[in-house]
Amino acid sequence: VAAGQAKEVVWPIDVPAERSARRGRRLAVLRAYVALTKPRIVELLLVTTLPAMILAAGGLPPLTTVLATMIGGSLAAGSANALNCYLDRDIDAVMRRTVARPLARHAVSPRAALVFGIALGAVSIAIMLSTGWLPAVLTAVAIRGGDDPSRPTGDPDGKGHDLCELLDCLTEVGAKFLERNDISPDELRRCIHAHCRDHR
Repeated sequence: VAAGQAKEVVWPIDVPAERSARRGRRLAVLRAYVALTKPRIVELLLVTTLPAMILAAGGLPPLTTVLATMIGGSLAAGSANALNCYLDRDIDAVMRRTVARPLARHAVSPRAALVFGIALGAVSIAIMLSTGWLPAVLTAVAIRGGDDPSRPTGDPDGKGHDLCELLDCLTEVGAKFLERNDISPDELRRCIHAHCRDHR
């Protein structure tokens, strides 16, 4: 070693500790994504959905319908909650009650949360399509009403408005297919507009 130069000490890497740290980071990210869906709210949905289905059917509905409704409804609720967290991220960061949410503490990036919410919504609508067009359209409406993307707060880049337009397009497509059924498209649109207005 040349004079005046300190000899660099290379410490051995603790492989088990490094693996444990990586596993802990992955679990933390996974927990953050789960927290975006607000699972406690989803639990309330599941608790109330199945009894309502049994009462409406006068017995146990077909298993495929139950599974599609429960899984699709859970994903739809998770989508609306994740998009709500995205839209309210600036407000959540300054409120004591919400400062520990994933976006407020930067555990998940806003872009990742937005993509996650939209992906959950798309999957939920696709699952609900297996039970019919009307459930799929109402699922899109519920996501739109749940996250209320039309409000200006918490959405400085305007992506919430783009999402709103996308869901409105899905509603229009579903309405065209309902022309063959007892519910007219105009009646469905009135119900949708009233539903969205009540959530603002």
